[in-house]
Amino acid sequence: MPAAKRTPKVQRWIDLVAALLRYHYPVAFETLLDDVPAYRDSTKKRDAILRMFERDKDELRALGIPIESVPNEDGVPDRYRLRARDFYLPYLSLVDDATPRRRTAGYSYRALPTLAFLPDELELIVRAGQRVQQLGDPLLAHHAATALRKLAHDVAVAAGPSSELIAAEPPHDAALLATLDDAIRRRKRVTMEYHSIGRNHTGARTVEPLGLIFISGAWYLIANDPDAGAVKQFRVRRITSATVHSARPQSPDFTTPAGFSLAPYATSRHPWELGDQDAVDAEVRFTGSSGAAAEARQLGQPVAEHPTHRRFRVRRPEAFARWLLALGGDAEPVAPADVVTAWRTLAAQTAAHYAEHYPEHGMAPS
Repeated sequence: MPAAKRTPKVQRWIDLVAALLRYHYPVAFETLLDDVPAYRDSTKKRDAILRMFERDKDELRALGIPIESVPNEDGVPDRYRLRARDFYLPYLSLVDDATPRRRTAGYSYRALPTLAFLPDELELIVRAGQRVQQLGDPLLAHHAATALRKLAHDVAVAAGPSSELIAAEPPHDAALLATLDDAIRRRKRVTMEYHSIGRNHTGARTVEPLGLIFISGAWYLIANDPDAGAVKQFRVRRITSATVHSARPQSPDFTTPAGFSLAPYATSRHPWELGDQDAVDAEVRFTGSSGAAAEARQLGQPVAEHPTHRRFRVRRPEAFARWLLALGGDAEPVAPADVVTAWRTLAAQTAAHYAEHYPEHGMAPS
């Protein structure tokens, strides 16, 4: 059957992934032409179909799907592969305590390893997930509940507290997202009322929208802020209204900056990297050798003149200070002043709290 002229991109992606998983060896583009209906469009030239395939492949890779390009004998990549073991997660199973790590429940793809739990390990994981749901963070509670539901598909999980009892964030404003999407497609400026958490201020901003991304359960608008002279990200939920400029509706208001890519903004980020505040370089001195400190060091960039220091890009000093404090004294910020002040203030407040509520530990503010 000939493909529809406008096959939805998501459908093409699904068809391409399914086609690659069907083979256990690298296949040429010509093979995929027969397996992906949208690539069989007789109205398009082969070069146009190839460009569509290259875009699909790159976009799927950006989403984390590890499609390999396999070179031929001359070193030219001309075949493609998606390994099942790299794409699928392992199935979970419960093992017999008397026969450690022998699978007694669940099932698995032959090519995939099985992640096995002893009964007491499974109980501990379930209790931890249920405890996370009671911490008061709606998004975190939702993630924990989702994880436990997935766990229950493979192994028996006892019923417990449910995140259904915890208030979740309201759904995203579909009309607002549609307005922003339209402005992005037509490259029209948008004037919006936006609440900045960093400044605790709501005001009008005129921006040049470049794209929308969805990370950590929230939508963000990536836009050029002409007043600040920088590309920033704005949390959509903090936009209370948005108006697309109506002058010259068929003509773009701006050009996309040369070399701009949405991909770097769509990667998972740490809490201190999020927000619309101006980013600063925070320098941290690591003095401990714990496993947590070693892992934390890897998140920063080396500082040539100080081997024990690392540099981080920080937009939210308070969130960064909380993360550093959790390292238990193994890391201390040394610059800039506002990050150091935020860390010292939080440390003093924490010490005061423990001195008041846990005097037996002998802690005092310092």
